[in-house]
Amino acid sequence: DIRPSICCVLHDSGFKVATDARILVVLKEDYPEDMEGKLMKKDGTIETENVKFPNWRMVIPDPKKNEYVSVRLDFAGIRAFEADFKAKKKLNKRMEGYVRVGGCLFKLDYLIKAVRFIEHVGTDEFMVSPDGKRAALAVSGDSKMILMPVYPRTKFEDNEVCYGL
Repeated sequence: DIRPSICCVLHDSGFKVATDARILVVLKEDYPEDMEGKLMKKDGTIETENVKFPNWRMVIPDPKKNEYVSVRLDFAGIRAFEADFKAKKKLNKRMEGYVRVGGCLFKLDYLIKAVRFIEHVGTDEFMVSPDGKRAALAVSGDSKMILMPVYPRTKFEDNEVCYGL
């Protein structure tokens, strides 16, 4: 049996590709030739089981073919919301944080991971779908990142807080 693997880094044609099923990151980076086509686990060992990495090229949206809106992320605002949220979460462990960017709603912890990538590759441009139903996209040169939104909504439970950009 071949099973999908989403908790490894794939070395593919000069790209390092990683996903956790919510975020997919593609970085154009050098790596040793003997790593080509191999999957590296979090602990640095090579995956030797009979696994297959998902076809990452098929899931990256083309902003030219799809309707996307470019937004600039307010890094300071997101980090301030994160700090405030962490303080609230200490009082209520069930607290969930969300951030609305353009028409998309994202879980705070995933957006923070996306912000780290965006800062790493040196861009602050983030492309979102106006309807909030398609993956958001950040691109800098050959490096790409997609982030899946949560279902769009306007009402939140008592244990949920939302920050809008």
